[in-house]
Amino acid sequence: MIKPWEEIINTSIIGTDKKQINTQVLHPLLNSLLEEVKKSANEKEEQFLRQAAIIYNYRRGGFNVSSATIPLIEPCPDETLKYCSSPAEASLQAVLSDENLSLLYFWLLQCSKNNKIAPPHFIPTVLEIAEKNKDLRALISTCLGERGKWITSFNPNWKFSAALSYKEVFDHGKSDERKNALMLWRKDSPSEAREALINVWKEEQAAAKADLLTTLEINLEKNDEAFLTEALKEKSQKVKEIALKLLKQIPDSFIVNEIWEFTKPLISIKKSGALLGLLNKEVLNIDLSFEIPEKFKSYGISHIDASKVFTEKEFTLDQLIGSIPSILWEKHLNLNAYQILELFNKKEETKKFISSLAMSANTFKNSEWGIILYKEYKKVCYSVVQFFSQELKEDVALALLHDSKNIYAFLPEKEIEWTQKFVMALLQKTSQEPYSFSKNYYKNIIHHFPITILDKIDQIQVNDPLKKSYWDGILEEIKKMLSIKKQIIQSF
Repeated sequence: MIKPWEEIINTSIIGTDKKQINTQVLHPLLNSLLEEVKKSANEKEEQFLRQAAIIYNYRRGGFNVSSATIPLIEPCPDETLKYCSSPAEASLQAVLSDENLSLLYFWLLQCSKNNKIAPPHFIPTVLEIAEKNKDLRALISTCLGERGKWITSFNPNWKFSAALSYKEVFDHGKSDERKNALMLWRKDSPSEAREALINVWKEEQAAAKADLLTTLEINLEKNDEAFLTEALKEKSQKVKEIALKLLKQIPDSFIVNEIWEFTKPLISIKKSGALLGLLNKEVLNIDLSFEIPEKFKSYGISHIDASKVFTEKEFTLDQLIGSIPSILWEKHLNLNAYQILELFNKKEETKKFISSLAMSANTFKNSEWGIILYKEYKKVCYSVVQFFSQELKEDVALALLHDSKNIYAFLPEKEIEWTQKFVMALLQKTSQEPYSFSKNYYKNIIHHFPITILDKIDQIQVNDPLKKSYWDGILEEIKKMLSIKKQIIQSF
């Protein structure tokens, strides 16, 4: 059957003098109408136009609308918590306008602590921020109430609470997602995470093996030793290096035990006479007449000292000492950490080994040794700074500010407000280098600053005129951010 519109087009091309619309080839439903037009129209052109109008409307209205079953949207449950106050809402608007994630974290923290929720019109904006900032998601989810949970069902990118299990992500995720899942898994259940890695080990490429193996450093334990020992047999040099590094961090692994049994006889305490034999002094006796076993070279023990600080044997011994848990020296020498370090510090030839003792304390996370090494010898064991007092952490952060701008490496607690004394010292130090410590540096940590410094911050002196001009601009931004923080505190 010819389509109605094709008949119209054909007639218009040929002309009404030579051709009229053939109503018989069209749909029967149209025939009666078109025949009526023929009878009522006197001229061919008028007849054609009337018939074309009917066919046009038939064509426009003659399609069936497709039907689809759409499930009804469940209404949002009633809120169980109250919305925050108008001043708190205004402070949130100030935070979002400033695009300040540090202050947003602080606002969310106050909102959560006070069992309040954000007004509904902020929900999409805050969820978009959560989409890009994973560390804020858990806190954001507590501050958006029932409506926040409800609205996430309409956007798969906002379904943070419906997260997949570690196993699901590890089995089916992308490479970076799998590694992140394994890291979190190691924190919650080290043995389960290890077994999951063992199950897929043979299927992984060398690069993936090396990347995933590094996650075992989290909650490293004795039960990891068997798997790591097998990993030493891999063809990939990178995999073997990582496995060796991890084995050397297990206090009683076979490698550490072998190194300890060899090194233990080389260091002992002897009594030295003084003042005509009336006084005995304890000194360290170090035996350098040794030859290391050949297999120790495969453990990364070298005899070549690039720094030229040690003799060949001293350099080897330095590496051996750094590979041994500090606690073993306490048992062997029958002395505590302070006494052992004091003994090493007595003579120039033994003082040089204190750095390797610090390396050991760092590797095996010995906080007692780490504190003494920092207080007495200014040696920082990064892995144990987390166990220091807040005051000592702040001291380390200031001392190493230029080596590590990541202040969270030393002050990882995100909720804690830093002391006024520390913040003023930090600002005094960073203000001297305003090009290195720009506005964004403070913007990322501003919620840690106490608002009491607003009365003292103008006391900071910058003598260089060029730097002072730049610092003055930063100072105004810091004051603005602290004013917003003050507004948040007063609104809850």
